[in-house]
Amino acid sequence: MADNEHNDQIIKWLNGELPEEQLMQEIGADNLLKYKQIIQEVDQWTPDNESVIFDPAVVTKKGKVMTMTRWMSLSVAASVVLVALFSIWMLRSDRTVHFTKAGETKQITLPDGLSIVTLAANSKVSWTEDDWNSSERRLQIDGKGFFQVEKGTPFSVAFETGEVTVLGTSFEVSEFDESFQVICFEGKVRATDKNQGSRIVSAGEGYLYHHDQWEEKLNVTDTQPSWLQEETKFDNVPLAMVLKTLENEYDIQIIKNNVKLERRFTGSIPNKNLALALKIVFDPLGISYEMKESKLTLSE
Repeated sequence: MADNEHNDQIIKWLNGELPEEQLMQEIGADNLLKYKQIIQEVDQWTPDNESVIFDPAVVTKKGKVMTMTRWMSLSVAASVVLVALFSIWMLRSDRTVHFTKAGETKQITLPDGLSIVTLAANSKVSWTEDDWNSSERRLQIDGKGFFQVEKGTPFSVAFETGEVTVLGTSFEVSEFDESFQVICFEGKVRATDKNQGSRIVSAGEGYLYHHDQWEEKLNVTDTQPSWLQEETKFDNVPLAMVLKTLENEYDIQIIKNNVKLERRFTGSIPNKNLALALKIVFDPLGISYEMKESKLTLSE
């Protein structure tokens, strides 16, 4: 369970300032999953008009009838800590946050009332009231999203390693392991990396920013992301990007061991058939794998 020393990291993660993988290294995969599930429930909660006083002491007080095991006590305490932190964070900020769980997609209408983002599995998008005004529209994303932007003031999507700016268009942003890919389906966008290098991406084009450099332009024939049709297409992408997609779509943890993540993969994998997806990805690459419960162990 996360100690008080991790509170700052959790709040940074809630604000979109800390990558999920870095937080997982700090608090562990199991605790991260608990926190994401709690926040997902808070995000879907509709408050009533009654005053409620939240008292952690009441929640964590040991009952006289039922004695909880130590594991259950720790789990409840972790939940209480996160809800308290989340409450503090909400009081400090007017940030709106939307999440998707593993294997889930969600369509969200943005504050301008016309633009839409469709979140891919295990992704997060957020913004504050100040981010949407008469001169700009801004938001942050962690994961993958498909944006359909109506013309108007400049529209920017920020993430850990870069930013995409448009006026009106449709495009996809997918970020992973300090890298990201931008695909434009309509109009034109400017993709800027963390070092202020940039590419203009026109309709039917895509670019991958990986290891602090831009790779060759990709030609795209699709009119929308493939994952909207329950499959995900890859065109000469690092294996790390494929593994991230598998984890997000199927809610699994991948133990990579000594597998070379820089090798490239081209192909399509289903988002609803894990056994087939694993066969398609790993058999051609000669990678052995073993699935136990929700953990996939790789070796070669």
